[in-house]
Amino acid sequence: SLYVSVPLCFFVLLCIRHHSLPPHRKSCSIATMASTAAPSLEHVSIEVQSDGIAVLRFEHPERLNSMDVAMVTDARAALSWAALNPSVRALVVTGRGRGFCAGAYLGESGSSGVGESAGSVVYQNMRTSWNLFGMDLKHFPKPTIAVVNGPAAGAGFGIALLTDVTIAAKSTYFLLPFVPTLGISPDVGSTWHVGRQLPRGFGLPLALLGPRLPAPDAQARGLIWEAVEDSKPGPHKGARGNRCCSQEQLGGSAPLGGRQSEAVV
Repeated sequence: SLYVSVPLCFFVLLCIRHHSLPPHRKSCSIATMASTAAPSLEHVSIEVQSDGIAVLRFEHPERLNSMDVAMVTDARAALSWAALNPSVRALVVTGRGRGFCAGAYLGESGSSGVGESAGSVVYQNMRTSWNLFGMDLKHFPKPTIAVVNGPAAGAGFGIALLTDVTIAAKSTYFLLPFVPTLGISPDVGSTWHVGRQLPRGFGLPLALLGPRLPAPDAQARGLIWEAVEDSKPGPHKGARGNRCCSQEQLGGSAPLGGRQSEAVV
């Protein structure tokens, strides 16, 4: 697999996320879960390793982890649990099998009415479900890493870039099929990242035409932190892996400095 465990090598870059949940999110009904036992969920899994790193994994490899509303609901519940669990020091997001997240699951039954197009259904689900998950991930109060083990398409593109650090297998790619396939604007944070991190002359065609962006090219253009060999046992084996800090260093980071850094970076 692309990783066995993710040590805190990259977390010196992630102290910007070390702050408390906003007050309005503490009132969320899902966020009332205070149990230290990981929740048993149908469409995602979450486990905490001995080093305090929680791994949130999408669990539909048969469809490259494409997402329906039920899967997003489970993912939000897992995030809420991890945010409140004091044993969780950081979060890794990845997918089971050969895909990270292939975007919307267009085969979801019972979601489209008479005459509704696939694009219309996806648009509504983005507004009422997937974008909320994206906001939860973006504002997660602990360091986050996306380990992109396979294609990150559509909503998966946005999810992969909403973490503090994004690491991808060299064999994989990023894809925005919203406009050419569904006739709708990219969402789940995709347009924000494309517009902010890429020149318009490259980012706009990427959104309009939907070409594949290989992971090494994404690294070269500054969209992700690093593209690593698929055979490496962990993303920390990449060229930047010697930029490490220990658990003690992470725990001793100044929250105020982190919040200030996040505000200006």
